[in-house]
Amino acid sequence: MISGRLTLANLDRTLQQARGDLQSVDEKVQHTTLQLTRIRQLEADAYRKLASLRLDQIRDETFMSKLDIADQRAGELLQQRETALAELRQATDESQQKQTGLEQDRQRQNRLQEEAAQQLEHRLEQTHDRLQADAGYQAAQSNAQTLLDQAAAAEEKTQLAVNDKDIKGLPYRNDRLFMYLWKRGYGTERYRAWPLVRFLDRRMARHIRFEQARRNYYMLEEIPQRLQEHTEQLQQKASQAMEALSLLEREAELADGIEPMEQVLTDAKQQLQVTDQVIAEEETIYAGLIDQQEAFAIGKDPYFTKAIEVLVSNFRAEPIPQLRREAESTYGYSDDTEVERLATLRQEKQVLEAGLDEKKSLHQRHASRVHELEDVRRQFKGADYDAPNSRFSDGEMLEVLMTEFLRGQISAARLWKALARNQRFVRNRSYPHPGPISIPGGIKLPSGGRLPRGIRIPGGWGGRRGGGIRLPKIPRGGGGGFRTGGGF
Repeated sequence: MISGRLTLANLDRTLQQARGDLQSVDEKVQHTTLQLTRIRQLEADAYRKLASLRLDQIRDETFMSKLDIADQRAGELLQQRETALAELRQATDESQQKQTGLEQDRQRQNRLQEEAAQQLEHRLEQTHDRLQADAGYQAAQSNAQTLLDQAAAAEEKTQLAVNDKDIKGLPYRNDRLFMYLWKRGYGTERYRAWPLVRFLDRRMARHIRFEQARRNYYMLEEIPQRLQEHTEQLQQKASQAMEALSLLEREAELADGIEPMEQVLTDAKQQLQVTDQVIAEEETIYAGLIDQQEAFAIGKDPYFTKAIEVLVSNFRAEPIPQLRREAESTYGYSDDTEVERLATLRQEKQVLEAGLDEKKSLHQRHASRVHELEDVRRQFKGADYDAPNSRFSDGEMLEVLMTEFLRGQISAARLWKALARNQRFVRNRSYPHPGPISIPGGIKLPSGGRLPRGIRIPGGWGGRRGGGIRLPKIPRGGGGGFRTGGGF
């Protein structure tokens, strides 16, 4: 079992590795993209040389100048692209460094919060130990526990009576003659009927032995109601007893100077929430930069698109096919060299384009993986899984799953399910549990929203075996948070 803070650190390392993998793929895509652009420029150069060798054959005398202008314009656009890409990478690196610094601040704040929680818990333990020697407190604690046990037993009996009513009362409810007399109130003060109807009802009642059945059914109906009233009275008394016990604890805590320590813990938690908000904002900025970088990587940025458009538009010009046909039909060597050069460039371009498609697909998968892992980390922190009392049962397995996620072998949803399934908030003597505790059976917690120390929630509450305390459900992306004031 490992702590939530260590699990979050492993998640952070996994995210850094995912970002590093994305950056590595991005560099490879950029390199291949530039190679393709240079090949297109070399193609333009080859066509320009062919045109110079057969200028007299070209019907458009401005073709040479168009090739020169296109090549120059493409070069300018690519130079602007390099500058913009360098600025984008610098902004991405700065954002990542800022996030690293913020995460380090958060880890420091988390340690301060843990230390504050431990100090507060230690002081509360001292107060509790002192109270255990107080006869008045022991009597109040014993009274609260007794009433709580009685309320639990009463609720269980009530539930059994309700079940009996549902099961044993079914034959009565299915008997139409019995239910006719029952609903008319026969045998009670509610019964009203004409003499002839009374005569017929009386004969029917004797025939089905209604009076004995009525008493039995009355008991089935009445017992759950009476037991429920008794249970509610015990629940109210138990709630009042726990409130009184909680007040005794709180008075003792305040006498021991607990409030400043509670405030330190509250401030630490609030500071942590502020830092989380700043981290979330910076992650949004980083995600936008990654999207822009991805556009550069797959050749969708405006500089690259325009440069390719400038070059390709000249390759479609009318003199190009004519130059190729005439060069292939002559016996000279100078133009044949350029034709062979064009053929070689086309082959290289095909190989690079195929490799670029694979790299683009890989880049998109890595970018998606980074975004998904950032979402998992936000959910992790939002659910307070890095709280001081948060534990994960199988840390080694979670590390393996994080590695498998990086390799694309499992989804982010499966990783999150594994984290949620292995996570536990421990209720030991060292750390508080985030969020309020609810008690089954209609028992109200004291006004401080905490269970007094030494109070045991009866097991099998309300007929549910293995009952006990119900801990709050943490919503995805929800808040959590500590309930201070002792009695964690």
